[in-house]
Amino acid sequence: MKKVISIYMFLTLVLGLLGANAQDMLVATKVSQRASITQRIGTTDVTVVYHSPLAKGREIFGGIVPYDFIVDGIEYPWRAGSNENTTIAFTHDVMIQGQPLPKGKYGLHIFVKENEWIYIFSKNAKSWGSFSYKKEEDALRVTEVPKKASYQEWLSYDFVSREPESAILELHWTDIKCGIQISVDVPANVLVDLKNKEEKTVDDYIKIAQLTIAQNPKDLDKALEYVKKSLDIKEEFRNTMLKSELLEKRVGYKKAKNAKKKQLP
Repeated sequence: MKKVISIYMFLTLVLGLLGANAQDMLVATKVSQRASITQRIGTTDVTVVYHSPLAKGREIFGGIVPYDFIVDGIEYPWRAGSNENTTIAFTHDVMIQGQPLPKGKYGLHIFVKENEWIYIFSKNAKSWGSFSYKKEEDALRVTEVPKKASYQEWLSYDFVSREPESAILELHWTDIKCGIQISVDVPANVLVDLKNKEEKTVDDYIKIAQLTIAQNPKDLDKALEYVKKSLDIKEEFRNTMLKSELLEKRVGYKKAKNAKKKQLP
């Protein structure tokens, strides 16, 4: 019993030293625990960080998360979780519901309507919830229709309907779920990664040249520049043949035959 009392007194002392803010943080952690989920789509990592509240018998959507929350013409979106701002980060450029969004970290908010949710990606990822949300900081807005679902006491995010180059990020709480499609351009992202690589190999330059042509078949000059860089490192069958193939596509070039003849033996 004395041991229990001593522990209690120690915790009370620590909380007193840390102050009210620390106490609030400990309470918040107990009630709405911090959670995160990361999914790789193609070569792109998508990470959502949020706090997961419990319903506790409350009316959620249309209740503690009001519909069409507008005061004096100002929208007040939901923080898409609890406590701190919910954030979402992308390691490459992505498409959200078919609309482009640059790579980076965003604050995630949702303006909830009864039959429509507006997902808001804010350039400000450091707000406390949605209290300091500013519409002029929006990077993108997309809409989706919420659907009925099996009951779930806690709020969660999950990646569903996963494909090689896309997935649905779905929010599920109580008997409602709503998801948005995230898609990526894998060849374009691989090309970006290769170009950003500090020390490139023969194979890297060959891949860059091939992906450059795949993205834009008319970009022969740029592709040939990368092939030349590959040849400067080491002349091989692959880069010499690729050079000849690219030269053949350029009207008026006779160098292609000579390049191919050199490697055929």
